[in-house]
Amino acid sequence: MEETERDLIRSLIRSEAFARLQEVSFLGAIDYYNFHKSRDSTWHFSRSDHTIGVLLLSQRLIDSIGLSPEERLYVIAASICHDLGHSPFSHSTERAFKKINPKINHRVILEFILSDSRMGVSSILSKFGLNDDRVLAISLGTDKDLGWIFHNPINIDTLDGIFRFMISFRLLPPFDVPDAINSLSELYKKNKIGVHQIENLDRFWDVKGAFYDEFLKHGAYARFENSYINLVLSKKTDVGYGDFLKSDRELAHEIGLEPDLYYGQVGNSFELRETNFDIDRSVALTSISDLYRRYIRTRGKR
Repeated sequence: MEETERDLIRSLIRSEAFARLQEVSFLGAIDYYNFHKSRDSTWHFSRSDHTIGVLLLSQRLIDSIGLSPEERLYVIAASICHDLGHSPFSHSTERAFKKINPKINHRVILEFILSDSRMGVSSILSKFGLNDDRVLAISLGTDKDLGWIFHNPINIDTLDGIFRFMISFRLLPPFDVPDAINSLSELYKKNKIGVHQIENLDRFWDVKGAFYDEFLKHGAYARFENSYINLVLSKKTDVGYGDFLKSDRELAHEIGLEPDLYYGQVGNSFELRETNFDIDRSVALTSISDLYRRYIRTRGKR
């Protein structure tokens, strides 16, 4: 890694916007329950932990696909910035906030953080010759050249996210993250990948499907999160940018959140079941575009 890249990383992780992510739980309200009620059988990660994980994966990927120095800086910046707009307790709170004010979400907040001079991030990006609009586009997957890194079906964000989710419950993931990164590199170069690499990506997609369709929608943790959402709705009548920029602790104090909000038996079992995530095994993997056709999310997007 060149010194310019090190300087960019240091500058962004020292920003106040990034510091807040250290006080935002990765799994949201579920992490709050685990931290207080099942600490002996779970681990707690913050959004900043996840961000560093994404950064490490992005570095591994860009080292192998031969990007220009400028493109490397853009991917690194997007890796660090992509979750800056998350609300306290992450997606759990955003589901509640959306019911109160559907015009604001973590993407809108991210755009605000990247562009508003008061947040301090835009000046850092400008110092390194980076355009905040393009960092946003890469983070959201809309950049035509680099957006795929963050938003194809097998991307660095969800690779770390699903891996971290399983590790949170001290479960051994059945997929190999470094091998998945190697597969992305080969597909970017339009090289056909091996059978074992395809099987690894298929296993990841199955686990991702189970996480979205089972863990987030059914069972004890889903019921706890729904109780949390109802609590937020009962305490707040308006949501603005400032609410998104709070820490877990600040919002928990504001709404009177207690770990006993849900009185149920919550364990760390996790099963692969039939989900709304399909695999079209007739699609051979020879390029990044093939990923969009092989791995299909049919319905029930969260």
